[in-house]
Amino acid sequence: MTSRRVLLFDPAAQPSSWNQRIGASDFAVHYSSFPDGYVGAPYCDVLASAAEAEAYAQNYVTEHPQVRCRVYDAHGLVGAPLFEVAGKSYKGESNLSQFRRWGGSVLFVVGSILFSIDVFQDYRLLWPSTIGSRLAIPGALLLVTEGLVVLTARHNAKKKAAATS
Repeated sequence: MTSRRVLLFDPAAQPSSWNQRIGASDFAVHYSSFPDGYVGAPYCDVLASAAEAEAYAQNYVTEHPQVRCRVYDAHGLVGAPLFEVAGKSYKGESNLSQFRRWGGSVLFVVGSILFSIDVFQDYRLLWPSTIGSRLAIPGALLLVTEGLVVLTARHNAKKKAAATS
């Protein structure tokens, strides 16, 4: 299992972005953090197959339990990673997905209720529909964004399953 190290952004290279400098069939392992004392530009390790990248990531988090590894294909950071594994000591980040679901749902429901109140009052009050539209629209956008993230993750999982079988 041989890997090569590629800088995430290399202004001296052309093209400068990591995903444009790897082959279409390559897979990159990205790290949530780097070893203590590491000085240098962020990098990823590139492997020839998804299975190799997954095994490499598993081994890496075993050796460095405070790290999370994500595997991406040549499409880059578009959508969810193909594979993700976190070490036992990995602390994680805030759960943006949970915020999109709960925040979007609350904004959309409260906005819809306020808008409905004004509709049933034949738009005599106006303030409920004004506030309701300002809440429902961002709520709907959050929910649609979360839906697209979930659908992309499912698509990538199916694609990964088809590639390994």
